[in-house]
Amino acid sequence: IVGSTISGNKGGGAFSYSTLIRNSTIVRNTAPTASPYGTAGGVLADYATIISSIVANNSVAGAGPADVVVNPGGLTAYTSLIRSASEPTLSLTMDPRLGPLADHGGGRRTHAVLPGSPVIDLGSNPLNLQSDERGLPRVVNLKPDIGAYERQAVDDQLLYDGFDSS
Repeated sequence: IVGSTISGNKGGGAFSYSTLIRNSTIVRNTAPTASPYGTAGGVLADYATIISSIVANNSVAGAGPADVVVNPGGLTAYTSLIRSASEPTLSLTMDPRLGPLADHGGGRRTHAVLPGSPVIDLGSNPLNLQSDERGLPRVVNLKPDIGAYERQAVDDQLLYDGFDSS
């Protein structure tokens, strides 16, 4: 999963035996009630590598927050914000401060990075991506933001609350 937003799903965010996630945003997904095999609203995998991505504010119905669930020893994370995980990670663990899922250009709905967000300028760009999910420059300032959305020098903050521009 590269440069993508996965949000608002009722069956969870991403499920795979082995998952590689880069410069993506996986937020506000809900999985059905936990099973004996484990359930995560965000990422469920035996092995997951998460790089410069946001996985936060996902949940399991009736069980609360569950952003990343992997087998012990199966999570590797770099320059990411992972709010809750089944094993320790060096990632940021706070609220990413994102706007609602909305049209911020580029033909795809994304979550805008709000002013004061902890993800601003703390990401990485290991694939040397030239643009964010919307097609706008991937790096503004010296470092990219964590996630699929790169906050621009002049962002249209009027639409951050989800109001439609039409």
